[in-house]
Amino acid sequence: MSDDPVLANDALLADIEAADLGRGLALWWLGQSGFLAQSAVGRVLFDPCIEAAGTDVTRQGMLPGSLKSIDVVALSQINADGWNAIELRRVFDANPKAAVVVPEANRNNIADCLGCDPSWPWGLNDGESVSFGELTVLAVATGREGFDIDSTGQCNTFGYIVWFGDLKLYYGGAARLNHALVAQLLPLAIDVALLTDDGGHPPDRAASRNGEEMARLAHAIGAQLLVLCDDGERELNLESRALFEATCKRLGQPFKLLNYGERILRNSATSSSRADRGV
Repeated sequence: MSDDPVLANDALLADIEAADLGRGLALWWLGQSGFLAQSAVGRVLFDPCIEAAGTDVTRQGMLPGSLKSIDVVALSQINADGWNAIELRRVFDANPKAAVVVPEANRNNIADCLGCDPSWPWGLNDGESVSFGELTVLAVATGREGFDIDSTGQCNTFGYIVWFGDLKLYYGGAARLNHALVAQLLPLAIDVALLTDDGGHPPDRAASRNGEEMARLAHAIGAQLLVLCDDGERELNLESRALFEATCKRLGQPFKLLNYGERILRNSATSSSRADRGV
């Protein structure tokens, strides 16, 4: 994987607009923490520019505020010290009809940062879902034991499953491999698992995840395709990436390593056997 975007700025916007989706699902990694998923039934933007204002964006395909026609913005977590509220406001300025889905534990925080009514964000708890037309979003706890529960006992960090018609995308956010998560996801027949690899390195080693673990997670939940994005330092992640590829091949897990500004297209869901795959 390269440090340079495959497409950026106007070229990336043009690729998004020109994508011939048919009954399929297209994914783009926008750089940093931002991902766009698009099908004929709608566009969902995940974690747009969570890093703070002033962060070097040279490793980012585009600023999410440039996107139009977004139906849903899904935020996996809210950290007032580590995400860019200014850029997020630009997303909603450009997409005034977009809905925003957040962990219920963070709903008031996001409202304060955006300067909006607290009733506007859709706050979800683990296992709760909300539908917007033909798009359905289900919140799934990440399974990072000891890290994602706030002082009130609420889960404040989620991944999401999004139904794009008959295609199911799992965006893991900061997900970790664990039995409870596998039990929750395996019956849902996930078509695409969109996961990230931070190389298992600081700043929070105990909560970090690597490619080998993400390969095992995708295999355990029966994902037909694993799309992995390497969001850690490239120099640190070479070993993790090699282990990831070797693990996928050993498990027979189909995968794609996605680079900044790159598009991947997944065709409409097809039936497949879902054998029991243990953690």
